[in-house]
Amino acid sequence: MKTQARRANGWPNRKSIRVLVILTALCGWVHASFETGAYPDEMYYVVADEDGTSRFVTTDTAARYLVIGFDSEPVFLEVSDENEPKWVTGFTSVETVEDQGAYLECDVASSFVATGMNEIFEVTTISQP
Repeated sequence: MKTQARRANGWPNRKSIRVLVILTALCGWVHASFETGAYPDEMYYVVADEDGTSRFVTTDTAARYLVIGFDSEPVFLEVSDENEPKWVTGFTSVETVEDQGAYLECDVASSFVATGMNEIFEVTTISQP
């Protein structure tokens, strides 16, 4: 299930304190983005599901996204075209005592899938029903 990233005004989530800690840790780095004026004061956050996967969409308005809740370093695929998924690079990894996440900036409407590196495994055979 894809969800729209939630705007971070208020903290209705059980992982809200971790979001606050991560945001505080990123404060200096994020301040540089504000200084350049590249991104407006829009911060969205996404929390991985219990299975360690996150599916979310971004809008074409320039914004910053904090994606958290992974048990290992996150890996992102941009899947707007499901026939041609793209490996996403250029995000900043963030880590707390309990989980890991990523900070990224995006200014195009896209669909993403993210999971922790430990959740990825090699498929050696595919059987047909």
